[in-house]
Amino acid sequence: MLIAAGEAVANAIEHGHRHSPEGIITLRAIALVDQVQLTIADTGSWKPPQPANDPPRGRGFTLMRALMHDVAILPDTAGTTVQLSARIA
Repeated sequence: MLIAAGEAVANAIEHGHRHSPEGIITLRAIALVDQVQLTIADTGSWKPPQPANDPPRGRGFTLMRALMHDVAILPDTAGTTVQLSARIA
């Protein structure tokens, strides 16, 4: 979970706020009986992944999907939200 959350936050910093470093990034965690839900949101602009342009990079979303049970990436005009969920029971 820590690695997946770290990837989402790093993406928000590096890509979402590439033109507006003063933007806001939030991380919210909720522990339920059988799962942990993480939400990482930024107020920046979406940048589609382009792994072909820089082969050693661009694997953050793939890593998140491999480490978590559910991953949703929701870009919109107000920023991007990444929702991560992992079962713990």
